[in-house]
Amino acid sequence: QEAILRSEDGDTVEVLPGTYTGEGNTGVEFLGKKVTLKSQDGPETTIIDCEGSGRAFHFHQGETQETILDGFSIINGLAPVETYGPHDYEMSYGGAVFVDDASPTIRNLDISACTADFGGGIALRKSDAPVSDVRIDGNNAPYMGGGLALVYSNPLLERITITENHSAQ
Repeated sequence: QEAILRSEDGDTVEVLPGTYTGEGNTGVEFLGKKVTLKSQDGPETTIIDCEGSGRAFHFHQGETQETILDGFSIINGLAPVETYGPHDYEMSYGGAVFVDDASPTIRNLDISACTADFGGGIALRKSDAPVSDVRIDGNNAPYMGGGLALVYSNPLLERITITENHSAQ
């Protein structure tokens, strides 16, 4: 999170291989910035372990396709319950990644062992985000979209593998 706070539109933040946990490494927000967050060596060596205490990434400040997330494994995400809608429904979206009224470019991710009410792996709400080269495996959503939930969204999905996820619907 700190690197994104210090970045400006057009910057690339490159993340070294390793396993990242805890505050500042999960719940990352891009703050509407046109920044690329990219792992140096891809998802095989750059892991974000949410340790069951939140999701890895939340895009909700109008991010566009010029905001790029590229090359991470995300494990053990647990989306926080938040209040939505005119009836104040409490629910959670996107155990690893939640895109809400934004459309960042998402690519080269490996998502597993994550949980949310909607979209155990990824949830896109009011989004036309391009999502490519993503593997979503072994996630859980009690309501809908064990691996991927699309809510009022029309994303461009390319080379997405969704396997062994669980959902009531």
